[in-house]
Amino acid sequence: MNIMKLPPMIIKKITIITLLLLFYQETYAAEVNVNPGLDTLTTALENAADGDVLLLQDGLYTSSSTETYFPEKSLTIKSASRFYNPVIAFALRVNPGSKSVVLQGLTFESTLKIYSGSTTLQKAMGNFI
Repeated sequence: MNIMKLPPMIIKKITIITLLLLFYQETYAAEVNVNPGLDTLTTALENAADGDVLLLQDGLYTSSSTETYFPEKSLTIKSASRFYNPVIAFALRVNPGSKSVVLQGLTFESTLKIYSGSTTLQKAMGNFI
C-alpha cells in the first residue's frame, strides 16, 4: 500500500498521532530515600514531584527555618522501616492547598500544624494542631 494514495485527512491524523506518541512522557511517582540531618527533609519536600513517597531513614531531621510549609502536592512521608520512627524536630505546616498528605510512622518533636482536610496520620506521634 502506498501511503501517498491515502486521503490527506488520514495522513494528517496519522502524523498527529505519531507526534503525540513521540513526545508523550508518562510520569510515575518515585520513592525517594531521605537521610537524617539539617534541611535534608526540607530539601526533599522542595524537590519532590506530585505523588512521590519520601522514605525517611532512622534519625533526627532538623531545619534551619522555624517552620516548614508542606508543598501543594500529593505526597507521602513515611518511615523507611516499620521498626523505628524517624524524628522530625521542626514545625511542619500542612496548608489547605496541599492535595493529599500521608504521614506514616513518624515522631514529631515540634508541632505539626494541619490546615488541610486531606491529611492522613498513620502511626504518628507528637504535637498536632
